[in-house]
Amino acid sequence: MFDQRFIRLENLLRLLADGELDVVQFGRPFQRNVHWGAELWGSLARDPQRPINGFVWWMPPPQQEPRAGRYRAFSRARVFIVDGQQRSTALAGGAGIRPACYPPDVWAELGGPDLQVGVVLESTRRLYIQPMRARQHPQIRLGDLLQAAPSDIPHLVADAGAGMRSHEASQLTAELTDLRKRLLDTEIPVMWLRDQAHDAAESYRVLNQGSSTKVAHASEIETLYLDLASPGVRREVLDPLWRHAHKEGYAAAVTFPVINELVQRLLPPSARRRAALKAGAETVAQAARTAVTGCTAMIGYLQRRGLCDASLLAMPAALGVLFHLAAHFPEATDDDFPRRWLVHALATGRYNGAPYRASADVSAMLRAGDYRQARAVLAQLMLPAGPPPPLQPEQLHGRRGGFGAVTSLYALAAASESGLGVRDLFEQDAVFPEAGMALVPLWRGPLESSLGNFVLATPATAQALADAGGWGRPAYEQMRCGDSALASQCLPVPAADGGGIAPAQLVKAREQELLHMINGFLARIGPLQVPGAGACGSAPAA
Repeated sequence: MFDQRFIRLENLLRLLADGELDVVQFGRPFQRNVHWGAELWGSLARDPQRPINGFVWWMPPPQQEPRAGRYRAFSRARVFIVDGQQRSTALAGGAGIRPACYPPDVWAELGGPDLQVGVVLESTRRLYIQPMRARQHPQIRLGDLLQAAPSDIPHLVADAGAGMRSHEASQLTAELTDLRKRLLDTEIPVMWLRDQAHDAAESYRVLNQGSSTKVAHASEIETLYLDLASPGVRREVLDPLWRHAHKEGYAAAVTFPVINELVQRLLPPSARRRAALKAGAETVAQAARTAVTGCTAMIGYLQRRGLCDASLLAMPAALGVLFHLAAHFPEATDDDFPRRWLVHALATGRYNGAPYRASADVSAMLRAGDYRQARAVLAQLMLPAGPPPPLQPEQLHGRRGGFGAVTSLYALAAASESGLGVRDLFEQDAVFPEAGMALVPLWRGPLESSLGNFVLATPATAQALADAGGWGRPAYEQMRCGDSALASQCLPVPAADGGGIAPAQLVKAREQELLHMINGFLARIGPLQVPGAGACGSAPAA
């Protein structure tokens, strides 16, 4: 089987399930979702004669098999995927199979269990593949169909509640039996590599040239060289940071290009990018650990100051500058300057439409000899000088809950020492920025275009508002809101008779109160250059 030009889909799934096929350790991580996987399976179901693009597999020379794979520190596989990991994994996950090369915890973190798809049985007997979910038409799990014996398929049809009449059941059974055979018999081309690890890495580089943007591709190849220089550094050090950032809602800010750049800036200039092999394994590993420590610490710092959910994050480029600051100067996360600098960046729109400016700012900052000088550089780069500009009323309006930098400024203001101490409407022991609180609309619909329609709340409050159809007497009585929670959320007690202020009027009134709160916070932040403290002295906490 390990020299054939085609692999049957049935054999591919078996190899993945048994762990005989692994992923090269320098490959990118799995980054697909169930919708992509459903479309992949759907393409096979529609036209098995024109299968998906072929795979590139690497069979290392004898006595040179890697002892580790992309996701596990020890691998018994004889063959490694160089190109086709995303497709192979999505096919296995869609069939309800966890490839053995993914440890259970990694598989769960990457969303593997959610990749399952099923065959939808419409009343017209049209079969198509979709993610598994509650739907109008019956659906059979694809994994159940592929693993079933032909004699078991009528039972799958009956269990799904399809084919109430015998002739319908017979026709569905016949069509499903044919679909199962066509899928399992699908042959996918395989190209084989049998050279050294560096040759396989070079093939990976060439094969992936057109699979992403120029910047993303360059970052991917640079990270490949990091792992070649220090085998396992991606799996053991960098991947956990990426997964942690996703779990904490920082997926947009902590991407693999960002992580790679953090590591590159910590390496000696002569050993960066594709020259990482000159650095040595321990130098690369230490740079990776330092990058992870700094980035993780800054995420915690920002969460404690209000940026505790993905709905509250804006301007990833500015956050990237702070990740570099913390990686090179650990004392930054014990200082108030990063928060004040971020407020200025958000309020002035420093990186709006110009994220490339962040790279130049980082370069200038890293020429500083110590943290005090680094603060001075960042303060001097921030233009215009002076206090952050106040928000204008029109900035509180956006599109379907997206308000850009204003969202982050609201969160930072609410979490500040002089903020409102925002309490959850339902779980009144929860005070922002406690974990689990995010922007939640008071009413669904057109009013979501205004920040005045949003409160900082837990999932329990979000559900209560949805169940009650929005903020009103029923929601109030269900949540038993206290006066302190209402005051912190700028909300009145709804009238018992159903009258009182209309939703649009309440949203307008809240806009004014939120604008007053945020602008007061910006005024207290003041300029980054504080008289008597050099270029970047600390100001009292706002």
